[in-house]
Amino acid sequence: MHPGRVSWKATPQSEGAQTFTAHSELMRLVLDRVTAMAGENVTKTILHQIGREIGWTAFHHSRSQTAPPTLTTGLDEALRLHGFGKLVDLHEIDHRTNVTYTCTIETKGSNCDLIRGIVSRWLESHLQEKALNIEGPCSSQGQHICVFRITFRK
Repeated sequence: MHPGRVSWKATPQSEGAQTFTAHSELMRLVLDRVTAMAGENVTKTILHQIGREIGWTAFHHSRSQTAPPTLTTGLDEALRLHGFGKLVDLHEIDHRTNVTYTCTIETKGSNCDLIRGIVSRWLESHLQEKALNIEGPCSSQGQHICVFRITFRK
């Protein structure tokens, strides 16, 4: 494949549908170059911001459907549609001044910065609030489960 050319691969889903995932060698080359020039933290920030845009777009697309999905089904659909994994659990922990959502996602690779962006922006869009804090273990460190804790002010 030539750098810059995007290939499309159909991936069968459990529901019998297919999702098309773009694989771009150019994107990987750009991210590798950014990492070499500016460091890994800059690359992680870029991936997180791309994930936030995916989360925002997926949320607003799901809201335009005739029967908008619930918070959990909508987030799970957004993750599965883009091939990032599946939502295992989402629960709310109520504190006096804050509320924390613990989100467990089974991943297929090391897309944690992207997934963190998708999940945080999806919740921000649903709650119409800016997240105060986002934390959790990284799947690229050998784990296949990402657990994000996203905190919002009440």
